[in-house]
Amino acid sequence: MFVRRLVVLNELSLLPVVLMAWRRVPFTLLTIEAIFPPLRIILVRLGAWLERLDVHVPLEEAMPIMRRYAGAVHYVHLHFDFRKLEDWVDRVLGGSEAEQPLGDYGLAARLASWNHLIRSIAILGMADLALREYPDDDMVLLGADNDLSRIAAIAYGEDLAVRLAPKRFPRIICNTLTVFLALVVGAGWLLFRVRLGAIAVKSWRVACNIWVQHQLAFYRRVLDDPADLYVALPEGESPAAILPLIETSHLGGYNEARLSPEGALDLIWLMARGTIQLATSIFHLQPSHFWRIAMLPFKRVKVRAFLLNHKFDVFYGHNEYSEEHIIRTQELRSAGVKAMGQIHGIPCCQVISPFFRHIDLDVCYVTSEHPFLGTYQAHWGANLTLRPISSAGLTRERQARLDNPRRPDIVIFLNSAPYEQEMIDFITNLANHFGERRVLVKIKGNPTFHHACGKIFQATRGLANVHYTDADSYDLLVENSYAFSDFSTIAIEGIQLGAFTFAIDPGTSVWHLSYREFPDFCVSDAQQAIHRIADLEAGRWTYPRAVYDTLMGLVGELREDVVRADIGLPPWQVP
Repeated sequence: MFVRRLVVLNELSLLPVVLMAWRRVPFTLLTIEAIFPPLRIILVRLGAWLERLDVHVPLEEAMPIMRRYAGAVHYVHLHFDFRKLEDWVDRVLGGSEAEQPLGDYGLAARLASWNHLIRSIAILGMADLALREYPDDDMVLLGADNDLSRIAAIAYGEDLAVRLAPKRFPRIICNTLTVFLALVVGAGWLLFRVRLGAIAVKSWRVACNIWVQHQLAFYRRVLDDPADLYVALPEGESPAAILPLIETSHLGGYNEARLSPEGALDLIWLMARGTIQLATSIFHLQPSHFWRIAMLPFKRVKVRAFLLNHKFDVFYGHNEYSEEHIIRTQELRSAGVKAMGQIHGIPCCQVISPFFRHIDLDVCYVTSEHPFLGTYQAHWGANLTLRPISSAGLTRERQARLDNPRRPDIVIFLNSAPYEQEMIDFITNLANHFGERRVLVKIKGNPTFHHACGKIFQATRGLANVHYTDADSYDLLVENSYAFSDFSTIAIEGIQLGAFTFAIDPGTSVWHLSYREFPDFCVSDAQQAIHRIADLEAGRWTYPRAVYDTLMGLVGELREDVVRADIGLPPWQVP
């Protein structure tokens, strides 16, 4: 019997893994999960060394099935219903969401717990794949903590739980050290920002935490003067890459905070009191979980210190999946700043994802409101207003082209395609049937998606009328008549851009897909796609664009016009 040794590299599994390597025992490194986060950088370097050893079996060789997925987290979101773990979250936090056992930190702590679970379930999901793909092999998951064992039993059953090799982590030592470091590092950060004398207060209309080129271009289009934009660089991001994109906007961040001696002492006291009170309530948590929550008071005082000498009308966040955005929103409200944010399109097709369970903003922009209203809204902050906005690709220039003649060609968008053979058959049969038309295939830009779709590419690139393209996705939707997409927001964005768009849903891989709720929007195979196109062109069926607009909450207004109005600017004077 072959033994698959899957390793979660952490401080306690490091020595056993090194011993395995010394004894020439094959192993596969799944991921790196530091018990004590400051040590992660060391573990990453050690992990890179271990992966270079000839006894290390790469993940794609040990588990070829993982080639179909763009990472374990994506696999988990397709296959796992996180609602199974709601009781676990309530239990470890000492009460339900309604009871708010941790006061002002309750919502952020709950999201932190879900983010902790996502990492845990991602690891367990890979182990579960190995068990199901290779049932005759023995499998050991080395480096699992006590949490992972308990979660495995709830999520996947005892069959997986008994395969783990759980370790009893030095919880008391690690958690005590976390509290000590949070207080020392936090106090040091605050004291380093003390200045004697008057502290200047500067003002901007809008602040954002965006650093990607097309997103920054969007904000500059919204504002009359780019100098009204403050770009708060997220921690860990290098300013070198973004500086050429800033133009006259200001690049900064929390480290620009300046404090008086009295202000620093007040914030140190606030942080110390919050950290100790919070730590006493959650000291039973495993170290990595404890760290995420115990650091929240330090993150609160960073935001508060920053807002003392930085004034904004609006703070606009993007892809707010972390618990930190909840703390920031609370502080923004206290300072009289409107907290606005934009959520990525993932939940527009795949639910239920813990990323979106706990959002706290004043205004939240989404491409489609349907899955939010039906699934997540009950968990959101009471002050949140949901605002559906148009596709990011619906610019003023593209809007003017929507009525232009379109080619009769077909566009297929690929994301991670966890159903390789079904997609190969889909592309092949569609291309063979419509031999006189081009079938344009666009793989999502992330290199991991190209890797995940490699088998599909190899099997279909030789077809005469199949063309893989790097053209802009939104231009493809404006210029061509038909579009089919796997699990991506591009499916509903295509409706706004005038294409006859459908979602590909073989129905075998994903436990939930909200697109299934829309009549005739999903096609299970190429035969259904062929019938849809034939019926449209013969006049036997009318594409229910208005029905989809209503069901999905789509809007035709340009997102820059909507955001501009929401931040208090007058409408653009368009010639």
